[in-house]
Amino acid sequence: MKAKRLWVETYEVEVLDNSGATVKLPYDMKKSVSDIILAPPLKLNGAALLKNYKLAEKILDCKDTHILLDFQEYGIIRNATEVLDVFSKNDVELIRRIHEAEEVDVKADDTKK
Repeated sequence: MKAKRLWVETYEVEVLDNSGATVKLPYDMKKSVSDIILAPPLKLNGAALLKNYKLAEKILDCKDTHILLDFQEYGIIRNATEVLDVFSKNDVELIRRIHEAEEVDVKADDTKK
């Protein structure tokens, strides 16, 4: 069986603070992925909202730096990145990790992690 392996570890972004100085802040990859698959512009019906919410919980509950996703789960995330148009420079790594997620061979039980 094949799955997608998504890197969900937090990374740093540079932003300007109120004084105009550049500061580094953590970018929560798990929360960001969860937010985009539940975004109102996706116009999810009730069933799709519940399905996406279950996936969001799975991502947020991940204790590892990577998560294995079946192709349907990965498709939900990938589709959200193609529908939404609210991304900025700080989201480049998020989008890169999603669009370049590695395809791996797994045992059927491994995608439940």
